[in-house]
Amino acid sequence: MEIKPQMDTALDGTNIQEANVILHDSRVILGYSLESSDITGRAIFVKGDERLEVITANALPLEEVFGVDLIYLNRISKNIVMVQYKMLDRLGSEEKVRWQHRVTPQMHEEIDRMHQFRTDVFPSCDGYRLNSDPFYFKFVKRERTEGTRGLVLPLEHFERILAGPEARGPNDGFRVDYDSLSGQYLRQTAFIELIRSGYIGSTPIATEAFEKLIKYVTENGKSAVIAIRSLIKEAAE
Repeated sequence: MEIKPQMDTALDGTNIQEANVILHDSRVILGYSLESSDITGRAIFVKGDERLEVITANALPLEEVFGVDLIYLNRISKNIVMVQYKMLDRLGSEEKVRWQHRVTPQMHEEIDRMHQFRTDVFPSCDGYRLNSDPFYFKFVKRERTEGTRGLVLPLEHFERILAGPEARGPNDGFRVDYDSLSGQYLRQTAFIELIRSGYIGSTPIATEAFEKLIKYVTENGKSAVIAIRSLIKEAAE
């Protein structure tokens, strides 16, 4: 991909790949400075006395367990937020452009993994949250235009969209349409502020449980994925 002189980053070009967006968001948070990062995929950002950790799960055992690409950990408010990334593709002519994401069986599998770890499995009475569900989707236009930073939806909102008529596409398929959301979504800056303030994400007790799982999967890799899936299967039987 050609990077023109006036571009801020490689993401300002066209035909953006999902992995590039995840890599960018794992190393850049507006208003924060990247203090450190390591080969395990963990990065630490600072803003004054505040610290925010970002853990990359994409294409790693963590994604196989939780169905997400990035994990945000705020140790001050003790909340975790997990994000799955999806690309929006252009549909239609220049006069009437629509942006959509076609829902695939893979996405449903990812949602199933999220449901296995919803916060209702953990005590939710400790701490206050506007939304204690840790799972979110971020949709980004594949063809980057100036000012585009993607849109963020909580898992519950996304599932309501899938259940409605707006998500029904050709041949009984499902799709997420940017226009049909009518502005009801979060931008990245507001999303990060909600994580920072502790208003969204898992409660402290759930966060502690998630941290233990993340550490276990990170240290044990594929064997941890198999072990956790076996435990989930046994619990469901």
